[in-house]
Amino acid sequence: MLSVPNDIEKIKVPISVAVGDTDMAMKAPLIQQMNEILTVKMKGDHEVNIMPGAKHGFAIRHEPDDKKQTEFAEEAETQAVGWFTRWFT
Repeated sequence: MLSVPNDIEKIKVPISVAVGDTDMAMKAPLIQQMNEILTVKMKGDHEVNIMPGAKHGFAIRHEPDDKKQTEFAEEAETQAVGWFTRWFT
């Protein structure tokens, strides 16, 4: 379980986040607060991709028949691969 803002403010290395705005585990106000901390306050090499309509677990346990959640999962995968390529090559 992530504690916002405490856990977010402790981040010292670049991080990439893909999160749905309808995540039941992290409500929209906390998502916005996390985004604000990472992209504005910390001004580091962080990226936060808030996906409108994506549900909790969309990137790892979505329903394959749900085309929209599948698109979100594919977008998150592309984001992750791009981020790892950027930082580890």
